[in-house]
Amino acid sequence: MLLVVGSKLGEAELWAPRLEARGRVVRIDVAAPQLQKNLAAEVGILGDAAAVLDALLERLEGPPAPAPDLAAPSAAIAAELHETLPGTVALAETIAGALPEDAIVAGDSSQIVYLALANVLRQPLPHSLLYTPTYATLGYGLPAAIGARVAQRARPVVAVLGDGALQFCVNELATALEQRLDLTIVCVDNGGYAEIRQNELDRGIEPVGVDLVQPDWVRLAEAYGAVARRAASHEEVAAAIRAAIAEGGVQLVHVPQGALADPATTSIDTEETA
Repeated sequence: MLLVVGSKLGEAELWAPRLEARGRVVRIDVAAPQLQKNLAAEVGILGDAAAVLDALLERLEGPPAPAPDLAAPSAAIAAELHETLPGTVALAETIAGALPEDAIVAGDSSQIVYLALANVLRQPLPHSLLYTPTYATLGYGLPAAIGARVAQRARPVVAVLGDGALQFCVNELATALEQRLDLTIVCVDNGGYAEIRQNELDRGIEPVGVDLVQPDWVRLAEAYGAVARRAASHEEVAAAIRAAIAEGGVQLVHVPQGALADPATTSIDTEETA
């Protein structure tokens, strides 16, 4: 049985490959039209997710089942990710490993996030990953990080995004500085919109509009008044993120992915992160 709670199962949630239920489908949603959207429900329960789940728990008989052992499936997922996206996943693991346990991460619609970091990040606290897969809007990450930082000051906040996404909202560096925020921004730079570029090539289209004119990111951040670092190895990436969080203020860590060696294979990955 597949239980779907409060999700409309939009296009982004059905990727890689399309979700196909192999048993009965039960859906819970506060909006009636969502109960049959994109994946038909054999049983649709209209109501607030928290209230419905509490009611379901009251009706369960017998002791609760033991927590499943997720080690094997997690290892299988990690192995598949490393096989298909070795450079991007290795970088995401480096970024995740450099973050404090209580960090809030604001991710953009960039490959470093949706193909890697969202899958390898393991934070023990709720509300630790701000991300908008449904709309896949470039430029979300930095404003979301600013909002998180304004909303609370106890936890470190880190924005992770690609160079294309950052160019959608780079002016928000001024906002972060005006508000005197402690905010670390990790910009994974491959020079443009890599996925769209690959989509064009796959369809026999000469790439157009995907190889972006790049600023000198370190100098640009410094021109705003931020502190900026360029990290060209996995060791430098981890050290730069830790130092930026520790120092506070608005900090930019620029990662030119084309020059970044995969620590496991020492191959150069130039195409996988947007």
